[in-house]
Amino acid sequence: MIINRTELESKHRIEFTLYRGAQARCCDMTPGSYGDRGIKFLFTSFEQFFAEVGPRPKGKYRCSGLSKWSLDRINNEGNYEPGNVRWATCSEQTNNRRKSRLAMSVDPRKKQRHLRLIEHLRSLGDISQPISA
Repeated sequence: MIINRTELESKHRIEFTLYRGAQARCCDMTPGSYGDRGIKFLFTSFEQFFAEVGPRPKGKYRCSGLSKWSLDRINNEGNYEPGNVRWATCSEQTNNRRKSRLAMSVDPRKKQRHLRLIEHLRSLGDISQPISA
């Protein structure tokens, strides 16, 4: 059975709201905003978008008053397009920001690698609270 557009949108309101929000961010030409930085929304329809990301995962955990899962661009300088969007947790989103600090970690088993500062600190010990940059 094929669900028409309005049925799909009404059945997945949260995903549709996030879809429209991402579209709006890309049209915003305020200095420093997504549109001003050249980030484009390249999904041609909600159906294409929903086929790419699927329903938002369920999660009872909340951070900063928001749901645990939010829409994230894998390459945060890239566009909203197939292959560059995912559902991400709050910590994944925090680590995927332009302002995230990088640290060099030397692990004899894994050689040198770049980590987000928070990931590096977590690898050194138990850090349960987010660290602000």
